[in-house]
Amino acid sequence: MIRVTIIIFLLFPSFVHAFSKDDVCPITVYADFSTKKHITDSTGPFADSPDGRGYKRMAEFFEDRNLCFKMQYTSWQRVIRSAEMDPNGLIFLILRTEEREDNFHWITELTDKSYPVYLFSYDPSGKGPDMAASNKQAICPINGAQCGMLRKNGFNENEIMEIPRDAGENILEMVFRGRGQYFIDHQSTVDLFLKDKTIVAGSLVKVKEIPLKGTYLAASKSIDPALLEKLQ
Repeated sequence: MIRVTIIIFLLFPSFVHAFSKDDVCPITVYADFSTKKHITDSTGPFADSPDGRGYKRMAEFFEDRNLCFKMQYTSWQRVIRSAEMDPNGLIFLILRTEEREDNFHWITELTDKSYPVYLFSYDPSGKGPDMAASNKQAICPINGAQCGMLRKNGFNENEIMEIPRDAGENILEMVFRGRGQYFIDHQSTVDLFLKDKTIVAGSLVKVKEIPLKGTYLAASKSIDPALLEKLQ
């Protein structure tokens, strides 16, 4: 009997470790569903997207501190809520804005502020943007920083359509199907979306560059102080 017990222990140490991973690696990084393909497509076109590069920087950040982490994908609304409820939870790729500055701990920058976003206009008629028009329509994700940016750049509440990020059809798809004309995004994200599509010349216009403070790995104010110390 003693011999059998020793054999089982020697043959299956990895089995025991696999079922204790959460104890060894308690840090959960919450991310929006939309980032998953950018993170997992390590060799494809999404690898060089803001999300893909941000993930690489985050992985290096944890490796430098001898910390491990696990990813959990959910809707953006739940990302924030989950991190607030989980003392070991962090938020992946959140824009650092003036409105958010005091609401989070900003752990490390994942895409720097030299990487701007733009207010885009898409009009297949080729007429171009008319910011003075009374019927202009912009789209942004619910609780997304883009909605605040639109308000600061000439759009009132009636001109902004807020949609869930996990609505099944993303914002770029909605715009290019005629659901709205204006949106805010990175140039590289738009380029990737249009990679296999054909649009009318002159129909997509950069209306304005919007500088950023960067996107970050962040923590809510309810983070475990011991973990926060390890991350600093």
